[in-house]
Amino acid sequence: MAKRKVAKRGINKSQAVRNELKKGITSPKEVVANLAKRDISVSAAFVSNVKSGMKKQRTTKEARTAFKDTAGRSSQYTGESKPLLAAVDLVVLVGVKEAHALIDTAEQLVEHVEARLK
Repeated sequence: MAKRKVAKRGINKSQAVRNELKKGITSPKEVVANLAKRDISVSAAFVSNVKSGMKKQRTTKEARTAFKDTAGRSSQYTGESKPLLAAVDLVVLVGVKEAHALIDTAEQLVEHVEARLK
């Protein structure tokens, strides 16, 4: 298995890009130029991919936090928050359409098992 190439000073390229973006630089070309000064070569497309990954991760965390706050208050005494959080995890993991398909499949399996137990 090939080893990953690591940028100078032991930091990987993705982390170097994230560090630059956290400084407030929004243009991929500016990030590429700043990293080139430190002898780290990345493309503008690579910077864009890392940037979109950061947005996706942030959005997912914000949605989960908001849901936990709401679910924790509304179902605090009913014990319903764990299944709801599990459902949210499923939707975040596979998407809404795939979650629907998985739930339909699970429902069919339950019906099949119940029919066999009768």
